[in-house]
Order: sequence, then C-alpha cells, then structure tokens
Amino acid sequence: MSTKASMAQESTLELMVFKGGDDETALLVNPSPFCTKLELFLKVAGIDYVKPELAPGDMGPTGKLPNVKIGGERLADSAVIIDRLETTGGSSLDDVLSEEEKAQGRFMVAASRSSKSLDAKDPKTTSDKHQAKAHRRRDQATMSTKASMAQESPLELMVFNTSDDETALLVNPSPFCTKLELFLKVVGIDYVKPELAPGDMGPTGKLPNVKIGDERVADSAVIINRLEATRGSSLDDVLSEEDKAQGRFIISACEDKLYFCMVYLSWIHNANWPTTRAVYFSEVPWGLRKLISGKARKGIKKALHGQGMGRRPVDEIIAIGKEVVDDLAVVLGDKTAFFGTPESTVADIAVYAQLNHLLYANLPYNPIGDHVKTKPNLVAFVDRITKRYFPNIYENRAKEVTKTAA
Repeated sequence: MSTKASMAQESTLELMVFKGGDDETALLVNPSPFCTKLELFLKVAGIDYVKPELAPGDMGPTGKLPNVKIGGERLADSAVIIDRLETTGGSSLDDVLSEEEKAQGRFMVAASRSSKSLDAKDPKTTSDKHQAKAHRRRDQATMSTKASMAQESPLELMVFNTSDDETALLVNPSPFCTKLELFLKVVGIDYVKPELAPGDMGPTGKLPNVKIGDERVADSAVIINRLEATRGSSLDDVLSEEDKAQGRFIISACEDKLYFCMVYLSWIHNANWPTTRAVYFSEVPWGLRKLISGKARKGIKKALHGQGMGRRPVDEIIAIGKEVVDDLAVVLGDKTAFFGTPESTVADIAVYAQLNHLLYANLPYNPIGDHVKTKPNLVAFVDRITKRYFPNIYENRAKEVTKTAA
C-alpha cells in the first residue's frame, strides 16, 4: 500500500502506446508486449493515465512506443520509464524482495527479452546432510559427464587467431570463442585450433565453429547443445530443474545484455576503437585495413541499433552493464561457482567468458570492467578458472601485474 501511495501522482500521466482494441473483440491489451508491460505496471502501481489517440504511423515525439511525459521530459522504453517512475516516487514494487531475489528478477526480465525459452526458478535451501549428499551426486554425475563426452579424435575448433606468447592476457578476443574453448576443457574434449588466414571465418562465415559428424556447426550455444545431445550428457545434469532454469536466466543476462554493452564500448566508443581495430584487423594488409575495419564497424553499429542497445545513450549503456555485474556479484556471493558445484556448469562458463573479457580486454575506457574489479568475488571467480584451465594466461597476467607495480 505504501509503495502504491508513494508512486501515485496528482496529475494524470499521458501514456502513448500502439492503438489497442477496447471493444468486445479485443483479445490483446496491446499489440506490443512492452506497451502492455508498461500499462500493467501503471495499474499495479496505482498511477492514473490516459491514452491519447495516435494517428496511423504516429510514434509520438520520441519516435518510439511506449513513451510518457515525466516532468518536462518525454521518455521512451518501458524499462527506462518504470525506473524513472519508481525513482521519482521514492519506492519500487521490488522493495519487498531481498537483494538476491531482485537480481534473479532482473535475470528473468533479461531472459524475457531474448529468444530463449526459459522456466522459472525458486531457490530452495537444504540441510547440511542433504547438501553433502547432493555434492556426492554432483561429483558422480560430473565424472560420468566427462567420461561420456570425451571422444577419440580431436575436435577441429575454429576461433579467432590468438597469441600464445608471454604477452597474451586474453584467451581469445571473442568471449564466445573463449566460452566454447573453456567448455571443451571442462568436459575433457580434445581439440585443435587451425590457423586461419586474415578475414577467414571458416566455411560457416561465423566464429566459433566446429565440425560435428559431417556438419560444420557455428554459434557457441548451438555447439554446446549439440555436443551434449550427441553424447547424452550435460554439465548441468548435476542441477535441479529450477537451477537449470536459473542458469539460463543468468546466461541470458550476460549474453543478451552485458555482452552488447561491451560490444558498444569496444566497437563504437571512439576512445576504444583504435584498440579494437588493432586487435581484430592488425593482420589485414595496411592498404585495406581502414576500408575493411570501417565497413565492419558500420555493420556492428547497424546491428546494435537493430538489437536496441545502440539506440541508448552511452551513460545508460554503462548503467545497464554495471547493474548486471552487481546482480552477478549478489547471486555468486561467497560460493566458488554460481550453484555451489565442484565443477563449472554451463552458466559458470558463460559468465566467465564475459567477465574475463571485461577485466582483461585492456580498453582505454572501460567503466564496466572497472566496476567488475570492485567485486572481489567476481575477480576471484575469473582468476580461479583461468588458473585451472588457462595457466599460461594466468601466469602472463601475474607478470603484467608485477611489471605494472614496478
């Protein structure tokens, strides 16, 4: 009641949304789920509103629906509007939740904006005795999973070329290539990485990719699913169905939100573009480098605009990235893995790939990566996995720290 009272306002809010059917034939609140989301929020929070009739094709002054006028500012994007209304009202519908529940809720919201189909999660606690039994089952399942997923001939893994000398601080310039390589190490699948010519993305035109049977398969998530299905076991077999669902929520927050924040800062932000260009295009002949890198950057910018992150102001992009980092730190807590398992799950692997890149991409302007460094549990999580599975990279980082300190 107090939340609703504090969020209510004296003047009626003008809500611009797509025209919905208000007659007896209407089966949808609105043709846009985001317009529906905002209108439902206003009803739950007890905020009065009116919906002006818009002419066909009219998106209001922001050019985007839904939008509302708050103070003297017209705001678009349902998430931005809800955050602003809650901030203005001094309370939130989520004030009744714990910090971990708030983080899990945001993971669910991130998943709802992706194309993945996910289930809900309601974490439960168990006694020490039950936890001990669960860990024994997890150990047995992990050993079984690794044994069943091993193969006789090495897998041909196509990823971006990397440097294996003493200067390498990243496993791979692509977090998704890193994710897949770590997965192969965790499950014990032998692989080889052929050297690719500059600009060569292999037969699929996308990295990473591998050959499974007679088929060349791209996309880290598709490859992992295919490898696990082929071998009849999964790293997530040790988890309950609820934990599996929560793991997918976490992956979605990292790969559908945090990743695109990182891509924007790496490829579009002018302070970082020279560094990114050097990483991806240093092997391209000098005469073609500017042309090819510029074309690639335009393609990334167009993709980010279509995805939505590229339409946001940079401060908002940074805030979104930092919020995901905060949520990851809350959910990890003092555990060594996100679900307390002795071995990494697919969610641990996906989180590592994104955080590892944020921490060690060596970008001149990296506010989200700097924010990760303020979370000791996340830094320890990344360092622990790096030390175990990529010891040469771990040693290189330790040398870099020593050199910087000197």
